[in-house]
Amino acid sequence: MAKFSGSLMKLLKALKYHDSKNIAPFLAKMLYQHIIIPQADVISFIPLHPKKLHLRGYNQGQEIALELGKILQIPVPNLLEKTVNTKAQAQIKNQQERLARMQGLFQVRARYQSFIKNKKIILLDDVLTTGATLNAASQTLKEAHAKTVIGLIVASKME
Repeated sequence: MAKFSGSLMKLLKALKYHDSKNIAPFLAKMLYQHIIIPQADVISFIPLHPKKLHLRGYNQGQEIALELGKILQIPVPNLLEKTVNTKAQAQIKNQQERLARMQGLFQVRARYQSFIKNKKIILLDDVLTTGATLNAASQTLKEAHAKTVIGLIVASKME
């Protein structure tokens, strides 16, 4: 994990907001080369609401996860779905409000309900601000009986 600033911030913003999917392989390789990534059964990612996915055209976290999955040679299923289209978490600074907004926001896709049981899952998010999103998604996977959920982030805004 690196600090969300400088060149990394520019790369992540380009990937997220400027249709630059070509940056994902570089970021995946950077994670692989600079972080000890524990062994896992699968890598997944924080989902976007279908409306946001349609507007953006792709999920930046999914793009990084797919590239990392190729490097690690493990599958990258789309385990979760976001059930409510909320405004971007980055616009909300109050941690309590962010945590409250996350309750019940994610659910395991029906086709993966039994698949998740006893799996060791790496859950990728691009930028960690308060941890509310990653926490809520991890809880959803744990409630579906995942054995272990390991959060993996590209950059952090936390001090």
